[in-house]
Amino acid sequence: MTEAGLPTSEAPAHKPFHQNSIQQMIVLAIWAVSWMAGQNLFSKMGFNPQQQVTAFVALTAAIYGAAFLIRHDWFYQLLVSVQFAVSQMLFMALAVVIGTVVLQDESPDFYERFYGHFAQKLILWTHSANLYRSLWFFALLSLLALSMLAVAWKRRPYPAHRIGFLLVHVSTSVILLGGLWGKYSYVRAFNELRTGEPTNTFYKMKNMRPNPAEPYPIPDFRVQLNQFTIEHNNPEFKLYAFVEPDGKGGFEKNPKAYEVKPGLKARLPLSKLYLSVEQQIPNALEAGEFVNNPNAPENPALRVMLGIGEPQPVIGDLFSRQKNAARRDEPGGRFAVVYQDRWSTDLLNQLRPRAPKAEKIALTFMGKTTLHNAKVGSTTEFPSFSLKVEKYYPDFAVVKDKDGTPHATSRSANPLEPWLELSFRASGGVPRRVMLSARNPGLSDQLNAPNLPKGLKLDYVREGEERQSRFIVFTRGDHSIRLVENGRLTRSEPLQLNKPFIVEKGLSATAVAALDHAEYVPAFVPHPNPKEALKFERPVLKVRLWDPGSGQSEEKWLDALGPDGLPKPETFFDQSVGLIYKAKDTEPKDFRSELVVLDATGKQLASGTVSVNQPLIFHGHWFYQSNYNPEDPSASGIMMVREPSLWLVYAGFLILLVGILWMFYLKPVLKRRDADRKEV
Repeated sequence: MTEAGLPTSEAPAHKPFHQNSIQQMIVLAIWAVSWMAGQNLFSKMGFNPQQQVTAFVALTAAIYGAAFLIRHDWFYQLLVSVQFAVSQMLFMALAVVIGTVVLQDESPDFYERFYGHFAQKLILWTHSANLYRSLWFFALLSLLALSMLAVAWKRRPYPAHRIGFLLVHVSTSVILLGGLWGKYSYVRAFNELRTGEPTNTFYKMKNMRPNPAEPYPIPDFRVQLNQFTIEHNNPEFKLYAFVEPDGKGGFEKNPKAYEVKPGLKARLPLSKLYLSVEQQIPNALEAGEFVNNPNAPENPALRVMLGIGEPQPVIGDLFSRQKNAARRDEPGGRFAVVYQDRWSTDLLNQLRPRAPKAEKIALTFMGKTTLHNAKVGSTTEFPSFSLKVEKYYPDFAVVKDKDGTPHATSRSANPLEPWLELSFRASGGVPRRVMLSARNPGLSDQLNAPNLPKGLKLDYVREGEERQSRFIVFTRGDHSIRLVENGRLTRSEPLQLNKPFIVEKGLSATAVAALDHAEYVPAFVPHPNPKEALKFERPVLKVRLWDPGSGQSEEKWLDALGPDGLPKPETFFDQSVGLIYKAKDTEPKDFRSELVVLDATGKQLASGTVSVNQPLIFHGHWFYQSNYNPEDPSASGIMMVREPSLWLVYAGFLILLVGILWMFYLKPVLKRRDADRKEV
């Protein structure tokens, strides 16, 4: 006997498939993975994108058609099921998340560097690097579009107030058609353009790399690179931490980067150590000095004070075993001091005036320097500009003529102040005058900055030249001081600390300290003059690393722009950690290319400066900045994208937006109007 009002049969043990969200999610996952494998198979078979989308349309049409023919009611019930719609929405949302997390359209090397080797393989196999044009995304979108069309069919007819519902459910199909058409007609191609060389040929991308076997000729016009630049208007400095020694004296290629802030504290990745920024000086003056540290490696140094006939003497350190630091010239150019381990006749032969072995123009761009002929009349041609040596001034001076007009001249034939005058001509531009000083390159840089492209530096180099005729030589081995004049030894005496060695009246050299194990202890102070500090710009950091477990800590200065203009790295805790403070690594977003579009006769049709996110658009072709070649400043990598179906995708989203607005704002108005008519 059963109780009244209670069901007499047991509830089914399992929900039917069209109501079981878990089973639906599993089947959707199998559906997506099957198309991932299918696209990989198509690629191995050599199918191009057009053949792949053709095969996709044929197979999905066959599968959906078979499902309708074999199990019509079951398949229709599934398509109009609310639970299945929710499952599809969740799965599509997951796909969009993957497309957001995985950066799109990058090279395989980028994914390995950024995500790791295993993740790179997974990204490439699942086609997540180009997710929105992958077959598995189209498969999910096609199923969603079919479901929405089935719901739209079920809810017919459509009076005016329900048109919004219809538009929303049709929009997915329009977006799908735009995506499939895009897969069929989409072109993404690359070429490295060179300044002044127009081209109409780009090369289609295959596996995120340009494929020379698949050229894409642009119809009716050509593209030319006029100039490539890198923006460095506001240099940003970052702290980079290396925590994985490679076993060869170096560290991993991809360090952890920190935005530097006063008081920054952080735990180093893959380490028990902590990092803190103790002091940050954006414009610093060096205040460090060398001290004698018996535990440091042998590094003989001599601290010398130069008497130059002025109240304030000049003090500096000489290093006998460092070629570029074993000599110092007196500021007035009247003598030089040298520190050597031992005296020899070969050394005596070197200490005499001699003419340069060669004169060159050093051209530096993107950290690479090349040497070129400096002879008057010589011309050096580059892809985007040319240099011609116009004049040579042995002893440069600027004088005014009788009319008061200044002009360049030479005071004498002796190379006391040698300068070169060059003409710089960019492709299609007018010549610009460039002045190069052999003795004062800093002044040359200031004078030439307005006339040279950003990032290009020119120097006048006189190789092997010796201008000095008088030397004071300190030798460590026999503790002696010698005076050498015009290659002849004229006087010698024992080296005694704090005893002046007189050169002539008002000129002297005094050894004040001998450091056999010289070690530099860095220190920095803020620039005292705010106006000069803005020009100086030498960013430094004092950082501390510590181990909370042992209590051990180390503190050092990091110099972003050392005396040679290069950042100075430091290591901590027996070289287990490396830190460097430097200008942030150059990124593609900093690159700029000035492009022009030309017709067959060379007439300019369009122009613009392109970057990663700012394209030049002409006749449906979008030209973006891609990369650059650091070995060739006259070249720039340009990506060309053509997607004629993009308007259809946008139309689908517009239909969706109009449908939503119709449903929420216009539908109530139309329903009230219909109700009023019925009452009348």
